[in-house]
Amino acid sequence: MGAVSTAGSRRGHRSLLGLGAVAVLALSGCMLPGTDRTREPEPEWVEDAQTGRFYRPDDLQQSFELPEEHLPQLKGYAIAGVIDGRFTDPTERAPLPAPDDHWWQAVMVLRPEQTAQLVEQTGPKASDGGGYTGSETATGEDEMRELLVQPLEDLLEGCGGQWVSVAGVLSAEEGYTRTAAGDNLEMALLCDSSGMLVTSAHDM
Repeated sequence: MGAVSTAGSRRGHRSLLGLGAVAVLALSGCMLPGTDRTREPEPEWVEDAQTGRFYRPDDLQQSFELPEEHLPQLKGYAIAGVIDGRFTDPTERAPLPAPDDHWWQAVMVLRPEQTAQLVEQTGPKASDGGGYTGSETATGEDEMRELLVQPLEDLLEGCGGQWVSVAGVLSAEEGYTRTAAGDNLEMALLCDSSGMLVTSAHDM
């Protein structure tokens, strides 16, 4: 690279001064004309009218992350929708929620063979005397709809058969209704005709 001329050095010095002035303006909140300072707004939290739970509508997705983490025994299913949120209003508390403030819900569709297997397993669980059926969890469609937030309730389809509680079968620990990641599985209802599985869990 050739030697820098004296004139070029002066121009470089002036350029540096100009950049310094722009930096000062930016730090002081004064931007140059034509500079866009707008930011994407934070997604708004919504309180579900039925459940009183808080969620962000944009968080509804078809992700396998939460079901795979909490219900790893399920294989080869389809995701209709997954959403999570908080029990308390995020706008009225510290940014970091309490350890037991998080919940998540999912609507999945299982394969016919896995549907039949889970329904069959509810029989021995209910009659062996020492097993646990998850009787403290939601056991019917009315209770299911009382627990579901609106975005997931909108995904429900009519069940031509019966809704069967499989919370006890899916529990990671005998005698409880806990997911593999330690959440309380408050609902796991399976339509025995369509294979639609509706789950709701929360931190303990």
